[in-house]
Formats: sequence, C-alpha cells, structure tokens
Amino acid sequence: MANARSARNSLVAALFVASGATALVYEVVWSRLLTTSVFGSTSQAISTVLAAFMAGLALGAYLLPPRADAMARPLRLYAVLEAGIGAYALAFPLLVQAVLWVYLLFATGRDPNAFLSILRFALAFSVLLVPSTMMGATLPALVRHAARSSSSVGRQTGIFYAANTAGAVAGTLLAAFVLIRTLGVTTTLVVTGLANFVIAGIAWRLGSDPVDEGADPEAAATDQPGHSSRLARAAMGAFAVSGFCALAYEVLWTRILVFFLGSTTYAFATMLAAFLTGIAAGSAAASRWVERVKRPAALLGAAQVSIGISAAVLLPLFSEVYTVVRAIGVGGRVTVFLVCALFMLLPTFLMGASFPLTARITAGRTGRVASTLGGVYALNTIGAIAGSLAAGFLIAPSLGIRNGILAVAAVNVLAGVAVLNAQSDARPWEAWLPLAVGGATVVFAFALVPRTQFFVKSAIYQEQYTRAGLEAEVLSYEENADASVTVIRDPEGEKRLYVDTNEAANESRWDAPSHRVIAHVPLLLHADPKRALVVGFGMGRTSNSIAQHGVHIDAAEISPGVPRAARRYFSEPNNGILDSPLFRLHINDGRNFILTTRNRYDMISTGIIHPLVSSGSSSIYSRDFYEMCRDVLTDDGVMSQWVPLHRVPLAEFKTILRTFLAVFPNTTVWYKYTPDFLILAGTAKPQTIDFRDWIARAQAPSVDADLGKDDLDAWSLLDSYFMGPQAVERFVGDGPLHTDDRPVLEFFGANLGGMMTTQVENIQAMAPYRESVFPLLHSFAGSTERDYVQSTLARYFDATEKLIEGQALLAAGGYGEAVSLYRRAGQINPDDPTIRYHIQQTDDLMISEVDAGILATERELKERLRSNPNDTDALMNLGLVYRNANRLEEAIHQFERGLGVEPEMVELHVVLGETHLRNGDADAAIASFTTAGELAPDQVIIQGSLAAIYQQAGRIPEAMDAAREVLRIDPSNALGYSTLGALYMSEGNLAEAVEHYDRALSLNPEPYVARVAWYEVGLARVRQERYAEAGEAFGAALKVDPTFGEARAALLEVQRLRDQQAAE
Repeated sequence: MANARSARNSLVAALFVASGATALVYEVVWSRLLTTSVFGSTSQAISTVLAAFMAGLALGAYLLPPRADAMARPLRLYAVLEAGIGAYALAFPLLVQAVLWVYLLFATGRDPNAFLSILRFALAFSVLLVPSTMMGATLPALVRHAARSSSSVGRQTGIFYAANTAGAVAGTLLAAFVLIRTLGVTTTLVVTGLANFVIAGIAWRLGSDPVDEGADPEAAATDQPGHSSRLARAAMGAFAVSGFCALAYEVLWTRILVFFLGSTTYAFATMLAAFLTGIAAGSAAASRWVERVKRPAALLGAAQVSIGISAAVLLPLFSEVYTVVRAIGVGGRVTVFLVCALFMLLPTFLMGASFPLTARITAGRTGRVASTLGGVYALNTIGAIAGSLAAGFLIAPSLGIRNGILAVAAVNVLAGVAVLNAQSDARPWEAWLPLAVGGATVVFAFALVPRTQFFVKSAIYQEQYTRAGLEAEVLSYEENADASVTVIRDPEGEKRLYVDTNEAANESRWDAPSHRVIAHVPLLLHADPKRALVVGFGMGRTSNSIAQHGVHIDAAEISPGVPRAARRYFSEPNNGILDSPLFRLHINDGRNFILTTRNRYDMISTGIIHPLVSSGSSSIYSRDFYEMCRDVLTDDGVMSQWVPLHRVPLAEFKTILRTFLAVFPNTTVWYKYTPDFLILAGTAKPQTIDFRDWIARAQAPSVDADLGKDDLDAWSLLDSYFMGPQAVERFVGDGPLHTDDRPVLEFFGANLGGMMTTQVENIQAMAPYRESVFPLLHSFAGSTERDYVQSTLARYFDATEKLIEGQALLAAGGYGEAVSLYRRAGQINPDDPTIRYHIQQTDDLMISEVDAGILATERELKERLRSNPNDTDALMNLGLVYRNANRLEEAIHQFERGLGVEPEMVELHVVLGETHLRNGDADAAIASFTTAGELAPDQVIIQGSLAAIYQQAGRIPEAMDAAREVLRIDPSNALGYSTLGALYMSEGNLAEAVEHYDRALSLNPEPYVARVAWYEVGLARVRQERYAEAGEAFGAALKVDPTFGEARAALLEVQRLRDQQAAE
C-alpha cells in the first residue's frame, strides 16, 4: 500500500515538473506578447506585466486552497486547474488584441504618465488574473493530496516545490533555446496549452481515489507539536521578506551580469535557469531532512542571514569573473555562464530551502494543510512582487546596483535575526552574532567595491582597454530603471557613450557617418520633408543632422540617462540639439511611441542599435515593427534603417534586408562610408531622384558643412547608392523573415565567431550586385548636363569599386593591400573626399601599428646588445627598425657599428646604401653599393640598385654599365632590359629604347615592368608620329593595369592626334 502511494506521489511530482515548465513558458510568451505588441519594452512595462502575473499567483495560493482542504479528491481540483490554464492559453492571442484596443483608446497621443502606468497594470492584471490564479492554486492542491499529516507538510512541500522549480528551469531553457526559435511564439503557446490538457488528463485519472486521512506510519513517529504563534508569524514574515529579496536580487544581479554576459535572450535565460536551479536544489535537499529537524526556526533564521551575507560577498566576486575564468584556463561564454551560476549557487540554494522550513513551522499549528500553505506561498509571492517593482523603479535608480544589493542583503539579515529572536528557546548570541557578522560583511563589501567597478571590469572594457594595456577615464556613471549609462574619455581623448555594455556612440570620425548618413540620405530622397522621427536618441548626432534640413524632430529614447549624458558631454557634436525649437524628446520605448502617436512622419530613422545588443533590440528589425512604421509614414515618407555589417553572419544579414524589403518593396541600399554599416531606404512608391534638387539641397551651407564632417559631399553621397529593389531581391533570395512571432535574429549570437569576419563576408557577397545611381536621376538642365553627370558618376562608380574592395581587405586586417586599392581609387577619382579619408585613415592605422611594433622590437634588440654589443644581426635589425621609423641618422649609425664589427657583411652595405639614398646622399649610397658589388659581384639586386641610383643622379653612362652588368649576371632579366630602354630614351635614342623594351616584354615580365615598358614604347612611337602603334602600346599598358591613368590619358591624346592626322 505504502509503495503504491509512493509511486503515485512520484508520478504526481513528475506532473508538477511538467506544470512548472509550462508555467515558465507562459510567463515568457505572455510577457513577450503584452510588452512587444501593446505596452512597450521599458522596465516599467515589463515589471508591470510580471507583477500582474505574480499577483495572480498569490491570489490563487490564498483563495482556492480552502476548497482543497475540504475536497476528498484534491488531485481532481489540480486537473481542473491545469485544464483551465491550457484553455486560457489557447485563447490568449485574442485577449491580447482586446487589451490592445482598450490600451490604444486611452494611450494614443499621450506620453507615458502615472495614469498609463495604472492602466497598464489594470489591463495586464485583468488578462493574466485567471490563468495565474489557477497556477497559484496548484501547489497547495498537490501538497493537500500528498501530505497525510501536518508533520509531513514540510517534506511534501519541499518535494513539490523543488519539482515545480525544476520544471521552471526546463521551461525557461526550452522557451529560450528551442520552442520560440523553432516553433515561433504562437505555436509555442498552442503546444504548451495542449501539454496542459495532457497533464490534466493524467491528474484526473490519478485523482479518482479519495485522500486517505489516516495517519502516515512514517509521519507518526515524527509528528511535532505546533510552534508558537509568534514564531509562526515571524517565519511567515521572513518568508515574505525572502520573496522580496529573491526577486530584488534577481533584478539587480541580472543588471550586473549584463556587464559580463550581455543582455541577449541566451544570457538572461541561462542566468534565470541557474537562479531557479539553486532554488530547486535547496528545496529538494531540505525536503529530505526537514521533518527530522528539532529547531527548524533556527535553520530558517540562519538561512536568511546567510543569504544576506553571501549576497554581499558576491559583489566583489562578480567583478572578478574574468579573473576566475582565466584561472580556470578554459575561456568562452559557457565558462563565464558556469562561473556566474556557481557564484549564485549558495544564496539561491538557501532561498529554496526556506520554503519547506517555513511550511514545517507554520503548518504544524493546523490541520488545514492547503490553506496554511497557500497563505505562506501567497505572502512569499506578494513579497516577490514588491521586490521586483522596488528593485526596478526605486532601488536601482535611487541607490544604484551596488548599494541596492547591500541594502537588500541587510534586509535579509534583519529578517533572519527576527526569526531567530522569536524562538522561545533562543540563545542570546543567536541574535546579536548574525547581526554583527552580517553588518560587518555589508560594510566591507561597500568599501571594497566602487560604484563603477562592474563597468571597468566588464567584457567590453576588458576587451577595448585592459587587455591592450590602456586605461580610460570614467566621466559619468548613471544607473536608471532601464539601463546603466556610462561616459568615458578614451586614451585618445575622445568621449564614448555606453548603454550597459553597448557602445551607443562616440566622438570619433569613424563612428560619425553611422549617425549622420541615416538622416541625410532619406531626407534628400524626400521631395519636401517637414517632420521626422528618430528611434533612439544616442548622443544626438542624427537629430542634429535632421535639423540642418529645417525639419521638425520627435525622438523616442527609452533611457532618460542617455539624453542627460548627451547634454552634459556631447553638446558639441550634437550642436545643442536638445534645446532646438525643432526638437522634442519623448522618454518612451520606440515601438510603443509609434503605436500610440497621432503624428505622421516624412521620415523615420532607427537608431544605431545592433540586433545583438539585447534580447529586445532585434525587435526594431522585425516585419511587425516596419509595418508599424509604414502606418505612420506619409504617402511619400521614407523609412531609414541602419544595418551593421560587423557581428552579423551572412544568412542573418540577408534576413534583415529580406524582412525590410517585404514591407518596403521599393528598397534601396546605400553603402561606401566605412566597412561597418549600410543604410536601407524604404518607400511605398518607386524611388527617383531629382538631380538638381539633390545637389542644391545637399550643397546648402548647413547640410554641406554637416556632410563635410564625414568627408562627404553631394556627389560622394549620391555615389553611395549601392543597389535597387530588384538587385536586393536577387541578393537576399528566398529565406525566413524576422517577425515578432518568429524572432530569428534573437538566436544567432550563440554561434557567432569573430567580430570582423562577417564584414568581409557581407561586403564581398554584396559587391557583385552593385548598381549605378544614374538610372534613378531626372530633371537635368539639358543633354550636356546629363552627359556630364553620367560621365562623372561613372568615374565615381569605378573609383568606389576599388574603395569597396579595399574596405573588405581592411576589415580582414590587410592594411597594406587596402591602402594600395584606396590609392588606385584616388587616382581614378581624386575628387571624392571619402576616398581621401580612407587613404589617410588606413595610413594612420598602419603607422600606429608600426609604432607599437617598433617600440617592442627596439626594447628587445637593445636588451640583446646589452648582453652582446658585437651582435651584428641585432645591430642590423635595430638599424632597420630606426629606418622604418624614418629615424635615418640613427639607422646609419647602427649599420656603421655593425660594419665596424664585420666589414665584409654584404647585407649591411646594402641596407646602409639604401638608407643613405633615403637620406638624400647619393654619393654615399653609390659608395656603399659599389663596395657591396665588389664583395658579391654576381648579385643582380646590387647592380640594379646602382643602375637606378646612377640614373637618378644623371650619370647615364655609369647607369648603363650597371644595367649591362645586370644582364651579364642574368641575361633573362626583364627589368635590366627595361632599365636600358629607359636610359636610351633619356638620350633620345628611340630605336635602341624600343628594341630593349621589346626584349623586356618578350620575357613575360611582372605587371609593374610590363605596364611601364608598354607605356614607354607608346611614348617613343608618338615621338616617331607612329600613332597607330602608339595606340596599341597604350592599350596594352591599360590591359595590364586598367587603372593606369597616364596611359588612359595618352590613349585619348593619340586618338585625337590620329583624328587630326586623318583630317589633314
């Protein structure tokens, strides 16, 4: 009989595992539906939904258990509750639409205020009341079924609470990693609702027999007398406080872990799972021994004090996450997750153990098991509601994360001391010792952890500064309800703005185009823009650029700390836009603002927000969001979307473009500014560009000056057009869309490798689809202007091709190859300021890397020379280091020191000669190379260098002798013949020159030799007035190098001469 009952209870516990899983899936899905579709994703909105959900749990735990106490078959009540939850889940999407209708009735046209906060709670409470109330009643019903005496309540409570929490862990991970990703939100809701019906059916079947009210043989031996009412009240109060503290810790710890793990879906789900795992383990462990404990109140009090102490100790530990990870020796995000979970294990374990201990203390005073337990559970849930709301709205904004956690830890300690003090047999030290230890720990943690500790120890700060041996100055650190806002000054003196760990903006030239181009392109595409909306204010550059067009601006910014930081630290780059009469700021979630606005906009621009920043940031890339934007655009309105090229794999990159195109079929892509981002411009009508209007408005003084800050002008910006809708459609092909129901972009971060490699992949994948902007242009003054514009844009187009190739190489770290392509682009189109910027920027990058390498190498070589002053290799290498740094006199000194040790070292004579030449001393260079040639008479490079130096010095006979020496050593040396050809040309001996160039070309030389040889042959033929042959030679030079500008110009001149000759 006992074995059958035990087996049945095990099966019931398994059902409760499944029930816990479905409950957490519902919490995730329902919260997502209400915040994404209706209320917005501010912390206030999310906390309101969570509070309404938990209020229903508390109500169910308090109201329904008396029926369970009176029922002979409480498991049948549990089955009815599960079936009701499932039915409600299936109807939930329709209820959300009803809530949306009511919310819009009152919220449309209003900024967030107290009334709307109350309305949100009322609506969320009304729609979540029924299912969450039923969920809250399930635990008391099951414990009433299983606990056959008051002494076994603690054990059964622990078992079922642990089972339900373990299910919650599974539901959290399933929702985040599997269900929403593979099924989508709506299908997940349906599948989970059907699971509830399965649970209900099994429970109904198991609940056919009435509860046996007889004594439990095992329990009879362990029944304990009831505890005093004072102690029971203290235990219930402490458990309510425990609920408050647990949710406050969860909110505040999550805010800390954002600095180390980011705020992605994976990060939050994993941390919540770790939190719940600790609670489940604690509850399961306590259920095994709770009935045998003689002083459960002492353990409950000690647990609460220990939770507070461990939470305080965790503060300095959290800031050393990466120190621990490095000590383990296994890097990666999984290791960081595990370390953080390990840190939280002790306090969460003790939280879980507190429930069965409280149940043991309180339920011993009455036979109404379900009612008493329901009251305890309700109090804990009410405390949790208060903790969640207080942490988000009061503690974090007013005290900050560090002080907030310490304050909550102090409350935990005081609650534990109250329980210890309420014991009738309490020893005097049981109250004052925990109080002293807890207080000392809180004070110690406060002194040890500065306010900015978590930011300066964060993943992004470690990556950008600490590991590079750099340090930045923290100018401002503000903790809001939604995020932490930090402003730093980097080692180059530029200020940077961070929202949590996302670098939202900075003062650098590299970052600036992202913020300005998303304003200028769509406004110039619109014929007459009047009003614009910016989603995400950042440092204010985008809004300022819009203002240069005389357009009125609404800006929706979710975090109030961002505009405060912008006003204080970025008023110069944003030109004081916050005080402009054209500008109006709205502290609100962008989606919610668009949902509730009455305005219509000529342009909407989303902020510089990467889809990886947080679990909510990808929502501004969804089809649903674009449809909302489309609905508030004017008929000619333009939607502007910034799209990152970095940290977005090609498949997801195409998904972003494909989703945008699905809502805005007339989409154009704009790209060339930096290899970091592109702009999508979407309209309802096909896009055309009034050329004269574009030029006139882009060259207006205020707009032209703003473009000039990013090395752009009217022509360069026009040339940044990349492809039109048909090309975009071919590029993206078929594939998934990112929607609120199927948020595919939330789930790619876990498999992402490097940050830069996706730039290369995305740029190279797009490149074949690039198109000219010219077919979109109209309104020319006449055919002459039309032809001029077409030829000018063709030149820009060809040059930008080289620029884009170089950008891909730059993203891959190929600075030398990139600058070579940039220079070729500059030769094709010297008028493009964007190309000039890229050349300078890449030169600077190369110089900075070289400088860093020079310092390290110089230190190493000098250390070698201290050990051995006659180390000729070290002397030569140190000289080369100085030469590369253009410290030529120091280089010459090191080479001469080396020759003093080893005078017959050919390599030293060669590098010394090269350095003399760079230093402008041709005679000294000739002397060094002559000595090298005597020591190594059969080295082509030495004689070739001598020939070049003699030629440069105008000593033609000696140059010819050296060139002939090259051919003596290597009769098939094309460069030798080419050099002789050049020397004969300089003397006017055209026949000999052409003969030697022909010999060079017959040897299939390197392209750099061939292009010059063909070009020089062409010049010789021109001087001989053999224009047809000259044209062939210049054409051959262009075939070798299509970017050879001099050859192209010479070919055009030859054509003119031939036409002139024919006319004569």
